[in-house]
Amino acid sequence: MQEASQITYATYPEYKYIDGFEFLTPLEMPENIIDDIIYTIKGGIKTKLSPGELTDHLKKILDANYGKYWHVFCGKNFGAFSVHDRYRFVFFKYKAMSYLIYKSTY
Repeated sequence: MQEASQITYATYPEYKYIDGFEFLTPLEMPENIIDDIIYTIKGGIKTKLSPGELTDHLKKILDANYGKYWHVFCGKNFGAFSVHDRYRFVFFKYKAMSYLIYKSTY
């Protein structure tokens, strides 16, 4: 029988809550970009954009303001593996939808 000190448990992800959004920590994106993402998503939901229209709109805004090659995913159940630029990755949940956003110039 193993001693209690030898038993290890997987760590659960920790989240940071910002304005109703549930961000996976540690945050790997500057706050000004996160603020633009929050503003754009809330505006898109108010104007009743579909998830596809919202992700397309958000990608265009990020490309215009922060350089090309942004990738934006949205859905209720998905997995992903990506290579991204340093400090240009974020995963979060908002209103039963999950979002994955990153920039990759590779």
